[in-house]
Amino acid sequence: MNNIELMDAVKKRETPFYIYDTDVLEETVESLYRKLFPGVRLCFAMKANPFLTGIAAGLTDRIEVCSFGESRIVKELGIDRRKVLISGVLKKKEDMEREISDFGGEALYTAESAAQFQLLQQAAARQKKHLSVLLRLTNGSQFGMDAFEIEDVLSRRYTNVEVVGLHYFTGTQKRNADCILKELAAVSGFMDRENASHGHKLRMLEYGPGFRIDYFQPKEDFILPDTDWERLNALLSDICSRYQVTFEMGRALTADCGYYLTRVCDVKQNKDTNYAIVDGGIHQLNYDGQIRGMYMPQVSFLQPSDRDTAKEKRKWTVCGSLCTTNDVLLQQQELPDLSPGDVLVFKQTGAYSIMEGMSLFLSHELPAVYFFSGQEGLRLLRKRQESYSFNMPRTVVQEMENFKAALA
Repeated sequence: MNNIELMDAVKKRETPFYIYDTDVLEETVESLYRKLFPGVRLCFAMKANPFLTGIAAGLTDRIEVCSFGESRIVKELGIDRRKVLISGVLKKKEDMEREISDFGGEALYTAESAAQFQLLQQAAARQKKHLSVLLRLTNGSQFGMDAFEIEDVLSRRYTNVEVVGLHYFTGTQKRNADCILKELAAVSGFMDRENASHGHKLRMLEYGPGFRIDYFQPKEDFILPDTDWERLNALLSDICSRYQVTFEMGRALTADCGYYLTRVCDVKQNKDTNYAIVDGGIHQLNYDGQIRGMYMPQVSFLQPSDRDTAKEKRKWTVCGSLCTTNDVLLQQQELPDLSPGDVLVFKQTGAYSIMEGMSLFLSHELPAVYFFSGQEGLRLLRKRQESYSFNMPRTVVQEMENFKAALA
């Protein structure tokens, strides 16, 4: 979106709100397919932004679901069950039963422990379903299983489940390709040894590369320099000769498509510091690596047309609407002279930002959410919603409603 389109969006719409540009999302996904070795599949980790799940399902090969709530979103959106990967560190028995009932053997499942694998097997047997399962290999964190536990699971015979491959993810925002290459070589080597030594038939590798998105020092390269893409694809060409490889991503797919718009409501100077107070805040906006607004993300500045835009820039500290000194979006950053009514547009907010904030803190509103595309313009996905009712006992809410009804 350009500034003209953003200015049109903000007219007659109450800030703060989010916009997700689906044209940018489509372009990013297509760019990744072009960059990656042919045949590598893409999986969208919907925790990055559930609002984009339906669009991403039409662009990628798979949708990763990490909670029962996310599985409800996927089910209600009517996403093809063959595209669903049921993942997550915790799978409650009752949730697992429901998910297997809903998605059956057409979905793919992960097991984070031997006990979780056993629960999958038992649930599949009860429902007379046959499940395809990926065992998650740990990197030493609370996620997944050690290699010896995976070997033990593979050594046993089970009914109603088939282990078809491994799932491996170690973290996000990796700074260079060396770590990714090392991890891919290690996990594919482990699969090679298991297949060769024990006659297993592991055939699928689900890998989260954790590609870095630099919010504060944008690079010209698309995620990786060309030389690193060449190194990565050389390794992938070898691995893909033996395994079906899927790259699981959230941030790299969606970060660039998001905008968060918040309006300046007050300006003041305290002890030589220029403060602008906006109607948003850190409960609705989050950048990975940001510390009390010390780093400058990509921000656009929208002024009303009747304002003088030729004024010199000054250093501003932009704070949100929360009653905490931590609510700093920008700290001593050079911006045009700010006045009430101006709008700041924070870019690259398509991944996690809407999900990771303290959305219920101080009972502020949940902002509206929009899609944008060049063909369809703005489309409302979620109206602005008050959140205070989530933060009070329902009996009190009912008493208030009864009191209002009595006065009417």
